[in-house]
Amino acid sequence: MQGFGVENTEDLEGLSLQLGVRFLDVSCAMTILSCLGAVAEAAVAVATGLTELQAHNHQISDAELRRTGTRVGKEIVGTAFNTLFFGFYGELLGLFIWFSRLHYSFGMVLNDKIFVSQLIMTLISAIGVVLTIPVTIGIVIYQHHHQPATTANDEHRLK
Repeated sequence: MQGFGVENTEDLEGLSLQLGVRFLDVSCAMTILSCLGAVAEAAVAVATGLTELQAHNHQISDAELRRTGTRVGKEIVGTAFNTLFFGFYGELLGLFIWFSRLHYSFGMVLNDKIFVSQLIMTLISAIGVVLTIPVTIGIVIYQHHHQPATTANDEHRLK
């Protein structure tokens, strides 16, 4: 996936490629930035749901929190995969039309640098989202045990 595909040549003709920046470095940075949005969204959604559950049921067990977090996490992973898929497809729609009109074979599509780099970014983001769910559940449970106990007066004051 290093370098530019033949489909980029027209866009790159006016640009200097002697900048001293490797395409792999730029690609890694793009992958990390793309992944951060999906991971942050999943983490906030799970943490918010579990924190709200704890606020309404102070006596909830760790096992129940883990079970509920896993159920919520599965739903979030499903919607995150939808978002990632449509983002991937939307990003490459023009390229897919290009492939179709030029009668690229399946092998040529799989060997295209632009396609592969976008596919890898999407897969890494999906893996990041899947790994985020149990980590977030663990952090919420850890915080549940290490937060100071609130009294009835504290809760009344906060409302």
